[in-house]
Amino acid sequence: MNTQQAPQAQGTAVSQLMRQLQARRLRQIASVLSVALAVIVIQAALLGTWLPAVLGVVALACVRSSAQMSRRGELDRATLILLSTLTATASVAMWGSQGLFNGILLTFPVILILAGMLARPRLFVGLLVVMLAVIGLITMVSLLGWRTFVPEP
Repeated sequence: MNTQQAPQAQGTAVSQLMRQLQARRLRQIASVLSVALAVIVIQAALLGTWLPAVLGVVALACVRSSAQMSRRGELDRATLILLSTLTATASVAMWGSQGLFNGILLTFPVILILAGMLARPRLFVGLLVVMLAVIGLITMVSLLGWRTFVPEP
């Protein structure tokens, strides 16, 4: 091994280690999310609120599939599915209930933090653009009077 190959081999080993750590982190996040989503589904079903129940079931299936993809080494695809699912679930939940008054709006910064830890910069920027578009759409619809979002206590 000459002097140029040694740093490349060391860089590749570090890169592989980082990917393994990201995959493990994604699986840990998916496990915690699975428990939280299961609780939400059970609670929503017991209360008879079907939008959160259906959203929770779909999100739970996507989160579990992203964990399986991570185990198979498809880290980029698993990250995309996990973060997109969280963003879409939060967006639909806001639209279906209290709009920007909904506390689920606070998940957007959390999703961006997860994207900063797990995803490539392109996905981070894409999620940010989608989130801003959702907030802008809900604001526009509310201001134009097309839909009224009522804050609940």
